Amino acid sequence: MLPLLHDKAGLGDRLTSLELKGAGFTDTDRSTGALSKALHEFLCTTPTLLHLTAPTVTYYTEYLDLNRILVGSKDTHPDTPRADGRIWACRSLKTLHLEIRARYESDTLQHSRVIFGYLSKVCPKLEDLQLRRPYLSFWLAGGL
Repeated sequence: MLPLLHDKAGLGDRLTSLELKGAGFTDTDRSTGALSKALHEFLCTTPTLLHLTAPTVTYYTEYLDLNRILVGSKDTHPDTPRADGRIWACRSLKTLHLEIRARYESDTLQHSRVIFGYLSKVCPKLEDLQLRRPYLSFWLAGGL
């Protein structure tokens, strides 16, 4: 599926930069979920990563929701990704360009608080942050 992200024998200890230009899939719903999950796995297992540039790759907000406060239960939406309790290993990340969206949109203030709260705790060394997200709240109530 995604050889670089899945078969990274030895790369996790050396890779410092990753740039993803586009998914290149035809089945966008299934491929978006698969790529988001693979990227989550990669970020949780690559401590040396300093720069991630993937502005067109969708990463689901639900993976950042460690306290499980976002609306949308497994009963209502069984295919919704959930935080698995793991945090990103790349704690020294300096550059992050990413598209972040929820599988099922709801309260944008709450989603924004989850995103900014996670990034401020897990990636305190961020210098260059570019997020693409529909309805991202930059109000104080949104956590910025």
